[in-house]
Amino acid sequence: MDSLRSYIEYTGDETWRSNLIKGLAFYKAHFFEENGCPKYYHDRRYPIDSQCAAQSIETLATFSQDDPACGELAVRAARWTIENMQGSDGHFFYRIYPLMKAKTPMLHWAQATMYKALALLLELFREKATLPSGKVASFAKVI
Repeated sequence: MDSLRSYIEYTGDETWRSNLIKGLAFYKAHFFEENGCPKYYHDRRYPIDSQCAAQSIETLATFSQDDPACGELAVRAARWTIENMQGSDGHFFYRIYPLMKAKTPMLHWAQATMYKALALLLELFREKATLPSGKVASFAKVI
């Protein structure tokens, strides 16, 4: 979706805009639990993956410029991820499975992508005059 959005933005070709809108609606409706937990698959919870969580936050933050609901969902996903996938030393876990957490720090699969996504989310909301329901302000304190 990010690539299609960029294509439309940089070329001005609106041919695929309706597909992008439908895809985003499906994504928001099926790839997140109510509490913000990002899902790897649209129809089941596990595995919960840090790379997937990071991409979810980044995608939603980017789309929040056009769809404020994406910003709220990005904050919920970020908060859930911080509360459930971040160790006390600050690193993000690789994956959560039904019976265990893979907590090994992996630079590519969790750390770099997650910090990029969280930085983008924070940057986008700091640029706006208003923060959505005060959630980003409390989120900023978490990181």
